[in-house]
Order: sequence, then structure tokens, then C-alpha cells
Amino acid sequence: MTANIEQISLLDFFKFKAPTHLLGTTYTVSLMFFESAVWPSVDKTRLKRCLVLCDKEGFRRAAYEASGLKEVSLSYMAIPVPTERTFHPKFWIAVNNKEVSFLVGSGNLTQSGFVENNELFDVVFFDHSSADPSLTTDLINFLKGLRGLFSTGNENGQWVIETIHQIVDLLPLGLPENAGMQAARLLHSFSSTFPEELANLSPGEGADLYLASPYFGTGLDGLELLRDEVKPKRVIVCPARLNKGINFQSKYVADDDAVEICKLKIGKEGALSHFKLYGLAHPSGNGLLFNGSVNCTYLAMISSNIEAGLARQVTSKEVEEYFRDREPHNDLNFESLTSSQSTDEMWIVIYAINLGGALELTIPATKGIELPLDDVVVTLRRENDIALAKFGRLFSTQAEKPRLAWDNFWPLPQNLWVGAGKK
Repeated sequence: MTANIEQISLLDFFKFKAPTHLLGTTYTVSLMFFESAVWPSVDKTRLKRCLVLCDKEGFRRAAYEASGLKEVSLSYMAIPVPTERTFHPKFWIAVNNKEVSFLVGSGNLTQSGFVENNELFDVVFFDHSSADPSLTTDLINFLKGLRGLFSTGNENGQWVIETIHQIVDLLPLGLPENAGMQAARLLHSFSSTFPEELANLSPGEGADLYLASPYFGTGLDGLELLRDEVKPKRVIVCPARLNKGINFQSKYVADDDAVEICKLKIGKEGALSHFKLYGLAHPSGNGLLFNGSVNCTYLAMISSNIEAGLARQVTSKEVEEYFRDREPHNDLNFESLTSSQSTDEMWIVIYAINLGGALELTIPATKGIELPLDDVVVTLRRENDIALAKFGRLFSTQAEKPRLAWDNFWPLPQNLWVGAGKK
């Protein structure tokens, strides 16, 4: 990506001017990461309510962190969404009585989603005088969709409903003369299928369809749904490199001259490209970009999952700019995934105890963990301070409790949060 595309630091979003309400949604969640890296950036001078909603499975995994949390249920609430649908949107909104800021993209509320992976987020700021009625209507409908997943029959449900109701009341309806001012629409699973929504906003048939996604599923049903609706002339597919290959069945399009399979180079070399980005570039010069949580899988496309993303009316050149740094994909080895992997990242929970001169790591009794862990990077974090240490192998067995001397880390940390990740 070039400097022509405006960018801001992710944490700058959370420095929004004194919100009264902050709401975030995520699939997987690390509340330890939220409290150590994100929460300190939030201006809390006027904050009345902060709410994090996550998938039930993501919440279950995060429960291992409970003993190390200080602010949850006191300063903010984290609540799993009571639905059988996979809850997958990555959406944040900060509001007060004058201004609105919202963020939508691909990264979960984890160190992987905010720091380590290559992710894309789109952010929109507006005040009451510049509110676009179409966009604010999208926001209100999405928030009402979230609210409808809860009931008043329990305390948590009542708290969520009240919080979302208060946020909706703070949103401006927008003036008619501002229609189209943002040239953006919030698309979500509470309205229609994503191929239908994108076709409605498309600059026209015969466009070049660009798409980058880490997950496509066992077949190409999601891609075919999208092609059927938007009717592109050409398709440029950029599947992400996973552990051993790509989750894209290239054999199904081997004889399709309209499909080009590429490797897209955005972000850090070697990091997982977890973003889900779609673009339509029309010969007329008009284009459309769609960025969010929506993998190119059948369940995501038909809105069986709960997803969200932002569509922007742009020029064809702007679409092509996002996909400019690409090259032919030489490694087309297919990597199948479990259902949980195809939804998002897999976690291994590791406890860390400071023994004074070293950290002692422990994996709790959990089934299904593949050991040993090779090429491990341990990251210590306190707000914006980071220290790293690399280890060739840890946990030859689950009973092992490796001790990591402090002098392995550089720069030497003090009172930092501990997280371990497998490359």
C-alpha cells in the first residue's frame, strides 16, 4: 500500500474525545490484552459504559485469564452473545452527545488481531452536523440487530439492551442534505446476504473483482455466490498463506481463464494476512471497496454467521492501489481447516508466574494440544512497552514447566504483561 491511502494508528481510534459509551464486538477475545494494551488508551473522563461482546466459544477460551483481570465487571463488561450463530464481527463504536467514531475490520480483540497479524480496519468519524442518514441508519440497524440477540430475562441481557439503547439514542439521524456525504455503508448480517448487498452497491457488471481472504472453506461456494451476484469480467483472488498452504481449492478454477490467483503483499513479511478485503474496479472509473470480518466462505456470505464490514464508494484506481503489490501465487497446496480454525485463530492457554529471576510457564490440563511448541516468541507487554525473547522449543510434554530467565528478554522489562504465541 502507498502513502496515498490515509492511515492512522489503531490505538488512535481508542483515544476518541471523551466517549460516554464504548462498545466492541469480537469473535476471540483476550481481556488481559484489552486491559493492558487498549484500555489505558481510552479517555475515561466521561465514560459511563464500556461493553465487549464476543462469541460464546471465544469467551470460554478467555475464561482462563480470569484470575489476572482487574477491571472486568468493575470498569467494563464482557459478555458472550447467546446465539447458536457464529458471532464474528470486529466492530467498535465510541460516542458522546456530539461526536461518533466507529471502527470495523478483520482483527479480533487479541494480541494477534491488534499487533501480530496483518489486519485491515476502516474507521469513520462524524459529528451531528455531518452525519450521513444512510450510514447512521445502517449503524442503528446493526446495533438493533445486536440488541435483539439478548433478552431481558437475566441481568447481563438487561444490561446489554440498556447499553445499546443508550448508544442508539446518542446517534444522530442525519440531515437529508448530507445523504451520501460519507460515500460509505455499513453492511451486516442482519440485513441481507453480502453478495446481494455488494451487487446493490456495485459500479456495474463487467468490473474486475479483487478479493483477499484467509479462508474459503472446503469448496468455492462463497466465491461462486459472489460471482453470480456481481457478475465480474475478471476475478483476482488473493488467498493468505497459512501453515502449510492456502485454504483455496485452485483445482476448481484451473481451467477458468477469468480467474487469477495471486499472493498479496500487505503488511509484515511472514505474518498471517488475516484481513478480508473485496474490491470492484469498473471500466467507467468507479469502484467499491469492502473491508470487514467476512471470509469468502459460504456461511459468511449467506449471513449464517453474524458479520460486519464497511463498503466505500471509491475510484477504480483506489481499488487497484490496495491490490497493487501482488504476484502470481506459486504455492497452491490446499490446506484444509477445522471448523474453529476456519472461523478464526486457535488458542493455547499458558499461565505465567514471576519467580523473581525467571518466568515459569504452565499449560493447564487441556485436550487436543499439539506439543512441543517450536519457534516460540514470548512477548512481555505493559501499555506501549514491549520485550521479546525467542525459544527454539518449549513444552516437550504438557507436564513440563519451563523457566525463562529474565536475561533472555530485551529490553529488560519491568512489571510487564506476559503473553506467549506460537508462530
